[in-house]
Amino acid sequence: MAMFAFHSVLDVRRPAQRGINWMLATRFAWFGVCFCLIYLMGTGVTARDLPRLICDEPEYCFGILSNTNDVPHTFVLANEGEAPLTVYRVQTDCGCTRVRLEDKIIHPGEQTTVQVRLILKGRAGVQHKRVTIESNDPDQPRLTLSLIGEAVAEVEIKPERIYWGNLRSDAAEVKTVDIRFDDSAPGHITGAGVISPAFAVDLETNKSGLAYRIRIRPVPPLVLGRFATNVWITTDAPRYPQLTVPMQGRVVGDIYTVPDELWLAGDTTQSVSRLLMVQSSRRQGFNILKVAPPLTNITVQVRSTLTRGYRVELRNIYSTRALDGKFLVITTDCATMPELTVPFRIGQPP
Repeated sequence: MAMFAFHSVLDVRRPAQRGINWMLATRFAWFGVCFCLIYLMGTGVTARDLPRLICDEPEYCFGILSNTNDVPHTFVLANEGEAPLTVYRVQTDCGCTRVRLEDKIIHPGEQTTVQVRLILKGRAGVQHKRVTIESNDPDQPRLTLSLIGEAVAEVEIKPERIYWGNLRSDAAEVKTVDIRFDDSAPGHITGAGVISPAFAVDLETNKSGLAYRIRIRPVPPLVLGRFATNVWITTDAPRYPQLTVPMQGRVVGDIYTVPDELWLAGDTTQSVSRLLMVQSSRRQGFNILKVAPPLTNITVQVRSTLTRGYRVELRNIYSTRALDGKFLVITTDCATMPELTVPFRIGQPP
């Protein structure tokens, strides 16, 4: 009987305790709401006093364009909130997109513009470029604007530049350039050549009006030293009356150095080191007999490599104007190249 009474007391107290807890929780919640209302009233801010950034047309589809064009477009941004909107940053996902924001602060009910220019040069295929607007809009801190379309290469050149590397004076190597016109804008190559007489070209027609190949070959004997010239191509396409493919390289003898010039910064008080490789263009063995630097303070260390060449390390070099134009002289036992001279240059390499 006593046990029954004990359980009865417990059954009565539990609902009462729960009622007290619920009442306390309700009072605390009301206190929190009242405190927030009093704070907002004291600061003059209401729940509606927030900025809101919108763009009615966040996507611009420019269709299909030649990659010789730029795509300009102006996006209109508006603030439909009740507080000033501040644009923190405008960011693009590609260096081919240029943007200019008219105003960084947009007051309630006002508008501003973002001027965007997409550069299609050198691009082909589907394009989807984004511009991200970061602002103090609490609901949408990052607004994305998009330019969508397709770039068509009316004329495609591969490669766009030719680098020959190190050529021997009797080189017989051949380089090729492929030119392709788009089906929507066919064209014919009417001529081709090289500005330098050291090279000649042969033109092949793979598909008239659409696909061509140009073969470029050296005309020995080539003059030792660096060269930079252009392949020129004329066409009957109105947009592309003449095309240019730059070429560069270096003609070397039986023995050559990499690099062929030693560039140093301006006057400095600290010594620097430079590394030079001496190699054979014929893949034949040779010996370095002597390395003479232009100044006695420069130390020289010579080591052979696995490719029958040499590694020449120069240390304790002080970059001064007095060193500009002076030569490092390398003496070898090669009958055709008994002496190599490598000039020192002060300044920035071209």
